[in-house]
Amino acid sequence: MFGGWTGLLGLYLLLYKKYENPPFIALVLAGIFFGALIELLQHIMPFNRTGSLIDVMYNSLGCITAYFVLNYIKSTTQNFASSEYSRGEISSTIHQ
Repeated sequence: MFGGWTGLLGLYLLLYKKYENPPFIALVLAGIFFGALIELLQHIMPFNRTGSLIDVMYNSLGCITAYFVLNYIKSTTQNFASSEYSRGEISSTIHQ
């Protein structure tokens, strides 16, 4: 769930908002902090719930995985944007 949240928010910033350098590290740290806070609150609150360090680890792993996927998508989209296909040079080659 945390990987999905981080990934979707990162995609929004990268593709919709068209940030040149989206703050992926900040998204990952926010996800890790939020996951740890939820586990801490589960441990403190009197609702018959327990916090788990394993859950914090898996939440963090999801955020970190999303970071690498987002960086891959970013490099792929930047490579495509700088390629001959996006500049229209391919059409001049076809017409010759």
